[in-house]
Amino acid sequence: MQNGIISNAAIKVNYAGDLPEYNKKYKINELAFLITNTIDDICDFVCDLRNSNQDVYNEIIEFTDKNFNITNFCLTDLTEKFNLSRKTVTNVFKQMTGMTFQEYIENKRIEMAKYYLAETDNTISEIANQCGYGTENAFYKSFKKSVGITPGTYRKSHAKKN
Repeated sequence: MQNGIISNAAIKVNYAGDLPEYNKKYKINELAFLITNTIDDICDFVCDLRNSNQDVYNEIIEFTDKNFNITNFCLTDLTEKFNLSRKTVTNVFKQMTGMTFQEYIENKRIEMAKYYLAETDNTISEIANQCGYGTENAFYKSFKKSVGITPGTYRKSHAKKN
């Protein structure tokens, strides 16, 4: 059984527990019991692994929520901070938010910009900077693409009335 399906599954999830050895002396019910127990052990291992990773995944999202408005904040910042591969961090965002990292950052920045446009008298340039855009032009293009109107038009139609 060492070269079978169970051992392949164990290898894929880095399971280091004992795997049963096939022995011709086993009765079919003994063999079925060993296989079932081993599969249960591997499943428990995977569940524990996912639960321990969940805390790190939550930390990644929290860190991103605190830093998305830093100009040039990028995926590399997360891979270095959490010592994870780009693929892992990318998968975390898809799994946790349903968006790519870039989509998530863009969404957070646009929502912040909408708030500032409606609730403050800050200039467009100041808002672009506060939201993490490197230039006012980059902010303008991104906002128009996302919202469908320019920041100035959005401000005029959503500004709070005093």
